[in-house]
Amino acid sequence: MAAEVNGDYKEIFSVSKQFFNICRHCEDKRTFFEDETIFSGLTEFLACPNANVVYMASKILLLLSETDELCAGLIKIPELLTRLSEVSDRLFPPKVLRNLLLVRSRISNHQKSIAKNVSNEYNSLAKNRFLPTRESRNVVFKIDALDASSKRSIESVLLRKNGIVSLYFDTPNRRVVIRAMKSLGVQELAAVVMKCSGCDYITHVTKNEMGVVEDHNYYLENFESGEVMENPQYPDFDVFDSKNCIATKEQVASAVAGQSWFTSIRSLFW
Repeated sequence: MAAEVNGDYKEIFSVSKQFFNICRHCEDKRTFFEDETIFSGLTEFLACPNANVVYMASKILLLLSETDELCAGLIKIPELLTRLSEVSDRLFPPKVLRNLLLVRSRISNHQKSIAKNVSNEYNSLAKNRFLPTRESRNVVFKIDALDASSKRSIESVLLRKNGIVSLYFDTPNRRVVIRAMKSLGVQELAAVVMKCSGCDYITHVTKNEMGVVEDHNYYLENFESGEVMENPQYPDFDVFDSKNCIATKEQVASAVAGQSWFTSIRSLFW
């Protein structure tokens, strides 16, 4: 840079230069994302009105955006991205702006790549898992221990199982709502949910022909002894009935508007 660093900014420039040298000689730059002070300092460098300090910050960001994996770390720091966007609109020498725009371009390309991958995964899911309503049904289980760990375990196993259309967790009411092909028996699904949740029993929630909600329990000891019986096969459980408190208000509204089950819960896959 042609301009000199005056006395007011010499100290911060010196610190930014040290940051750059450390980053340049670091073999695994992912370690920088484990230290919040690094990005706190970078944010301050970008906010500095001195072009030399911002230039040094841009060089650090170039090093920290060399790969998609590093860009993935950068996009998790919203304060830094906001500052980067703001500083790119300020009047700095071309060399500074080129670096900043290159960093923003790398991050933008990475975000577009993520969006494309998500879109492809969703389209694949829609193509391979969407089934006509008449060929599938809703199965609702209630379990006592519906915590984050059990949800991850249930999700991991069920979404890999052939015949599963969708999965939704109604956490406040401790319910697991499964849309599955009718060829998958309730007992088979109950065994999976029970094993993944680590419970001694789970409850299959159904509604009989009179519209009355009934609970049928499955016990671990019955599975172990092979004495489990299939519960009554009632008509499909309408999870969009607001009285059942299974679907959210937004999902009920979607169902009333004529949207399909798959459309209304597509945002619930994670």
